[in-house]
Amino acid sequence: MAEPIRPVDKSLLDRAVDAYQSGSKPASWLFGFGLLAFLMYVFFAVSNPTPSQCGLLRFFIALTAGLFFLFFVGGLVLQGQLRGLGVGAGGGVALFFLVQFVINPIPGCAIALPVSHPFKHDFIFGQSAFNVSRDNEGWYQGASPLGKTEEFNGRQVKIDKLTVTLDIGNKEHQLDCDAWVYVGSAPFGFSGNGGSVVNGGYPIQNEPSAARNAPVIAKFVIGSSEISEFPPGHQTVWATYDYLKQQPAGYPQIDRVKQSVSQPITVDNGLYGQVFVWTGNPANNLDVMGLKLQIEGTWVVTKTGT
Repeated sequence: MAEPIRPVDKSLLDRAVDAYQSGSKPASWLFGFGLLAFLMYVFFAVSNPTPSQCGLLRFFIALTAGLFFLFFVGGLVLQGQLRGLGVGAGGGVALFFLVQFVINPIPGCAIALPVSHPFKHDFIFGQSAFNVSRDNEGWYQGASPLGKTEEFNGRQVKIDKLTVTLDIGNKEHQLDCDAWVYVGSAPFGFSGNGGSVVNGGYPIQNEPSAARNAPVIAKFVIGSSEISEFPPGHQTVWATYDYLKQQPAGYPQIDRVKQSVSQPITVDNGLYGQVFVWTGNPANNLDVMGLKLQIEGTWVVTKTGT
């Protein structure tokens, strides 16, 4: 007696069609036309969508394509890997996967990468003159006022280079002093008005924790105890540090850089800068009459509309 003929196993496409036909066609039409109306509104009403809106728009387009699979003649089967995961789909689901993850239907509306903008900014400080020296009675040192700019609010700043300029009255024939520079999104713990700090103690031990943890630091030793002669009187000295090249420069010379740090700064309520000047060499005696700090780098927008 002949055995009954067994039904041939259906392909993935056939199973997908059966699953679609057994579902609710009115629901597909209803949601499909609703999404299509929404996409038409977006096309005319939103001329410059944000990156997050671009992602949602692509999702809705993929969903609409999947729901309107009924309009397409023929079949579609998708098999392969997506980000390391095996994928098998047919019909509307296959269309959804293609549009959402493979083919971008709106290439002009993509998630934009942050664009770096170069900048240069000067902090010009107007503190009273202060003395920098050391004797048996203590340490004489001082700081600039706390500089602040709101130019970079809503942006992330990366400092690539900074330069500090000191306008001094040199009272001896030597120059050997420290100029410590700080840049960050919060004050550094020194007086906001700047000026003289008498008997401030050994700076390496008494440095405020806010200054020690600042995202951008450059600690210069300007001049050197080995310079046999540096003219007394009014002088302009400077120090610069290039973080990209890790290279200092200055006048009359940079003996060394004790510390250099440059981390990205997210600025919400102002970018701050301050300079602290001191000496540990008893042979030095100078008055700091003016200070200027110049920063150079790049910024990117971190908040929409800035």
